[in-house]
Amino acid sequence: MTLAAGARIGPYEIVGPIGAGGMGEVFRARDTRLGRDVALKILPTLFAADPDRLRRFEQEARAAAALNHPNIVVVYDVGADATVPYVVSELLDGQTLRQTLERGALPVRKAVEYGMQIAGGLAAAHDKGIVHRDLKPENVFLTKDGRVKILDFGLAKLAEAITADGSRATMAQTDPGMVVGTAGYMSPEQLRSEPVDARSDVFSLGAVLYEMFTGARAFQGKTAVDTMSAILREDPAEFPPGVHAPSPAIERIVRRCLEKNVDERFQSARDVTFALDALSSASGVKPMAEPDELPARHRRPGPAVAAAGALAIVAGATYVIGARFGARPADPPALTQLTFRSGTVGGARYSPDGKTVIYAAAWEGEPYTVFSTRPGAPDSSPLPLPPADVLSISPAGDMALLVNARHQGIVFSPTGTLARASISGGAARELAEGMNSADWSPDGSDLVAISILSASDARIDWPLGMERLHTPYWLSDPRLSPDGKRLAFIAHINQGDDGEIRVMERTGEPRTLSSGWLSVQGLAWAPGGREIWFTGTRVGMLRGVWAVTLDGRERLLYRAPTRLLLDDVAPDGRALLSAISLRSEIRFGSLREKTERSLSWFDYATGLTMSATAKLIAFVESGESNGSKYGVFVRPTDGGPAFRLADGGFGSISPDGKWVLVGSADPTDANARLIPTGPGAARNLSLNPLRLLTGGAWFPDSRHFAVTGSEGGHAIRTYDLDTTAGHLAPMTPEGTSGRLISPDGQWMAASDGRQRGLFSLQTHTLTPLPAHPDDQVAGWSADSKALFVYQPGDRSARLFRFDTATGTRTDLATLEISDPAGVIGVGNVLVAPDGDHYVYRYFRQLSQLFEVKLQ
Repeated sequence: MTLAAGARIGPYEIVGPIGAGGMGEVFRARDTRLGRDVALKILPTLFAADPDRLRRFEQEARAAAALNHPNIVVVYDVGADATVPYVVSELLDGQTLRQTLERGALPVRKAVEYGMQIAGGLAAAHDKGIVHRDLKPENVFLTKDGRVKILDFGLAKLAEAITADGSRATMAQTDPGMVVGTAGYMSPEQLRSEPVDARSDVFSLGAVLYEMFTGARAFQGKTAVDTMSAILREDPAEFPPGVHAPSPAIERIVRRCLEKNVDERFQSARDVTFALDALSSASGVKPMAEPDELPARHRRPGPAVAAAGALAIVAGATYVIGARFGARPADPPALTQLTFRSGTVGGARYSPDGKTVIYAAAWEGEPYTVFSTRPGAPDSSPLPLPPADVLSISPAGDMALLVNARHQGIVFSPTGTLARASISGGAARELAEGMNSADWSPDGSDLVAISILSASDARIDWPLGMERLHTPYWLSDPRLSPDGKRLAFIAHINQGDDGEIRVMERTGEPRTLSSGWLSVQGLAWAPGGREIWFTGTRVGMLRGVWAVTLDGRERLLYRAPTRLLLDDVAPDGRALLSAISLRSEIRFGSLREKTERSLSWFDYATGLTMSATAKLIAFVESGESNGSKYGVFVRPTDGGPAFRLADGGFGSISPDGKWVLVGSADPTDANARLIPTGPGAARNLSLNPLRLLTGGAWFPDSRHFAVTGSEGGHAIRTYDLDTTAGHLAPMTPEGTSGRLISPDGQWMAASDGRQRGLFSLQTHTLTPLPAHPDDQVAGWSADSKALFVYQPGDRSARLFRFDTATGTRTDLATLEISDPAGVIGVGNVLVAPDGDHYVYRYFRQLSQLFEVKLQ
């Protein structure tokens, strides 16, 4: 039926149409009683008098209303207005999975995350005796905050359902011999008109998973009959190969969902959830068939285990997971703690004799020192070498060291000068600058090395001085195979610490062996060179030491409750592991009063912003405290408790402290929300036509927001977003961008890629400033005559006042942490216009080194 805006259905006022399907039409409506927008679904007039359709419509409402799960659409109300039956549900903001898949396959990590949510919602329905029977991408909705919602239980078969008052009611059954569902996603038993149960939904889920991972339908014929025939008789095509292809373990999970024999399928959606969560079994079990600010998409570790007794829990976890998968678990491996002081362990390697461990560590805030130790001996002896990190040791005892290292935007991956020194000590000979990591060839004749210019520019030299690979993302952990023919390394394709295990030979392109890691660092070849061992965290936070063969078969060697980093593997299977705690902490202070207080909240704060009044800060918690979601928090600077404002990967607080502009962690998501810090309603904002967002800052009026990004095919520039009108207009020429607008609204600190300076918002010209190359802008003075700038450092940051008219620099303070142990990357400094109050962020990484025997 056609309903115009303003029409009433019961207490609901129609706002406009949303869509239509075989089971009804959906409208956006206003609940006049509660003052909220809802989705109102009604049967068309043509069908309202059809008893069968009416029965099914009522069945849909009762089925969905009996469910209470975050991945199933919430039903608010069921009713009828005259002869028009309706169901009222939550109004969702986003798009269907079908609309998303029109752009092709999803990233592996995102497909796994969505798959787990779909399976979780189905499991909740199955627990209520409800089988969906029509699961397909059109009936899966993806909200803008990353939540999956299963729609349309209108074709559900209910053997029994729980009514609202707790009584049991037998529901209408599908007539025998009637095929209900959608070709391409129906199970074989549905096509044969046989009785179906929860395992039918598992098959449909497999078809949806296949499409998410590959971008193609599992079963696709020229006609519906051909498609149904394929479901009954054919297997889906193999997953296509490629750099970003899902792992063989994921393909096995999907194919098990798609088994034509129901007894050979996963027997419940909950089992699919667990399989996607785990993705691999324990050791010995066949694999079942993830300028100075870090990107918010990082997944962060929890507290490190600081003693061997605590790390023994890891061994127990390994034993338990083996039992869960039905394997005979191996004996828990023996652990030996090698270090005991407070600070950060760098690289660690076995010496050529295989008995001595050479490692670098920065204890109690001191520079890196190279030490030697032996397992079982609690003492470590410093070697007569300059401050350096250990990268590799050749069979002849030559060491590859990293000296003068600095963290330039990637806290996990410093760059410095590659140097060579003898294990017996002495002077270090510098070989190349701008390097990150290196590995000796097995015969010690040459080096393979990685250099990192930025988070989006890295190269591999093999051998040193001869470029072999150049990538637009950072690389780490180069390790040559025992025969020297292959190079394994980690490609961090999303700029964070997530990534893929890749291998390549001296000629030919690299290929991916394992992907879908939320965090992956630390890599070494296993004894014999048939496997690569590495440390990583999978979706669901299953972390530990993993192995992958050259044909992509994975297995879990060692499960851990904390972040681990694999440093080296000895020929007999002994391994060096660092247990790591990495936190991001916040400090707020006053220059006049010379005081500071901690404003840290959970484990990993990023994206720090402060109101002009210095009364409130906003930040993103992107660590384990927020599970699978990033959260935007607001906290008063007087030390009061923080409160979670919304899910989001970016949050910028307005100068008056009344609003926070919240965006996604995905830089390609051109949608944002304006959320009040106090009473009031949030507003949705579109940043279209931007296709890439790189930052932003408020104008002093707390109404306009300067967004830095780019349209498709165009260079980066800054745009003026009117948050009240929702209008987006270019501010700067292409190639010029900036942020931090002066309090008088006349100037913006900006750069055109060649020089930095002040961009006039009246004349639209850039005036160069004689700034130091290490300067980062921290804020404007209240009179708009000076910039506050700082120079970030590993353990401190220097703060200056810079007069924009004269170029005079005044040293204000050096920001230092009283306990320097493990501190790296002091930055993200912000200074209020009063020139007194400031806030900054730093990282603290604490670690200890262990030896463990792996199988």
